[in-house]
Amino acid sequence: MTVNVIVEPFYKKTVWCKETISGMKDKIHSLRYELIERTETDITETLKQLIVIGTSPVWVSKILGKCEEHDVRPLVISCQPLNGTTNFSCILVNHEAATAECIEYLYSCGRRRIALYGVNRNSYADMVKKRYFQEEDVYYIGGTAALQNCFEHFIRRRERYNAVICTNYVSAVHLVNKLRNDTVCLPKDLYIITYGDSVLGKLITPTLSTITLDHERLGSQAVTLYRYLCKDEKDITFTVSIPCKIIAAASTEYRPFERHEYQSEEFDAEADEFSKDRSVITLQCIEKLLRGTDQTDLAIIERLISKIPYSVMIDDLYISESSIKYRIKKMLHMSGFADLSQMLEAYAEYLK
Repeated sequence: MTVNVIVEPFYKKTVWCKETISGMKDKIHSLRYELIERTETDITETLKQLIVIGTSPVWVSKILGKCEEHDVRPLVISCQPLNGTTNFSCILVNHEAATAECIEYLYSCGRRRIALYGVNRNSYADMVKKRYFQEEDVYYIGGTAALQNCFEHFIRRRERYNAVICTNYVSAVHLVNKLRNDTVCLPKDLYIITYGDSVLGKLITPTLSTITLDHERLGSQAVTLYRYLCKDEKDITFTVSIPCKIIAAASTEYRPFERHEYQSEEFDAEADEFSKDRSVITLQCIEKLLRGTDQTDLAIIERLISKIPYSVMIDDLYISESSIKYRIKKMLHMSGFADLSQMLEAYAEYLK
């Protein structure tokens, strides 16, 4: 089997992309397949399936548009653009869950004044991360001295925070290095955690706490999903996410992740007002009824509401009285209504 791949030119230079492709190559080698790297001009009707690796929503959306135009089924790694075509599968690190995990971890350490640092407006992953923050607490890279500009903006407001989540190890290492020349005492004054493990992050002082981003696994799982999609003739798409975990280091004083234990009084099933509401119960019963009925069942319900006797129904529907009674019994059991009058009353209220 041939595995067709196209890679965003800028992203191709990054460590994360190299790890993704490494994971793909290992899996492809084990299966004795062949990896062929494609360009935009190769996206024609001759291709049936294509892996798209990129992090810029603009670039990925452009490639997806070409795939849609030429009836190519794309599998996107590391990006999930929300505009344009929706007919694609994707496999990505769950940045939303990872960000929530970082925030919960810092909260468990008593650090609640948190900044998001090093955000790239052209990165899908960073745009996901910033959803958890007020705009005033987001620090962007930009300009010819992108990281320096980000630091200068942050340091003017540093006193607002006791923790920082950096979008990647590059921005985290740069921040730590710059803070050495400032009056900030790390990690006492400022906890720092970043996305993705790195050798550099393990060698600097303080060593960086991270939330893992397994890009090699991303690549390996993409090949597995690619195989399945190639065999499947149906127009089905999948979204698969790779889980993450916190690894504490010196930048957060090696604090363990003490997850909040939800006490029973925080959720009282007896006090769940939604599920006990009469209208909620009735509507769910109607839904269960409709999911299991055919046209004959519905015709019986309509006639019962109109108070048409069984003798007339028999002639109208060409079924016996025992069959009508059996169908009514089946509908009551399936829907969960207490009795026939309750079922007819509810049906008439919402559907007549």
